[in-house]
Amino acid sequence: MQGGPADKAGIKPGDVIVAFDGKPVGDSHDLPAIVAGTKIGAQVPITVVRNGKKIEVSAVIAKLEPEGTAPAHSGPPKHGKWGLELQDLTPDIAQQLGLAENHGVLVAAVQPGSPANRASIQPGDVIIEVNRQAVKSAQDLKEKIAGAGDRDHLLLLLKNSHGSRYVVLKG
Repeated sequence: MQGGPADKAGIKPGDVIVAFDGKPVGDSHDLPAIVAGTKIGAQVPITVVRNGKKIEVSAVIAKLEPEGTAPAHSGPPKHGKWGLELQDLTPDIAQQLGLAENHGVLVAAVQPGSPANRASIQPGDVIIEVNRQAVKSAQDLKEKIAGAGDRDHLLLLLKNSHGSRYVVLKG
């Protein structure tokens, strides 16, 4: 989130967190539990992989605002109607995520309270299809979503290191 602890620490969309406060992060589901066990106000080292290189940053832990609330300074969502921030999937990122193939579009961030958040989409998931159409790039995905017009739902095929699954986003 803009202005949040990760943003202040210099973590960028597409960074893959591999260690938090000296503890290895195996996948995106490990991180929330590790962070939740950290004292508010503590300054912790975080290791991220960015463009194939390990980078060390430091973050100050802050209290998470309840879902559905937004900081007073926030404006309109920058993630669009569905709450997704997207990035092209590179071979390096696919390898870091433990994926054998490198096609699809990386979910770099998910807006809290958005349809993507409600559908349990996580940063690090890869979108393979939208409405049963394969996607090749972030731009291709955005065009296919725009081509869906004012539909109130999208069908996405997601892949991560645990396998594939379909999710429905409801707007």
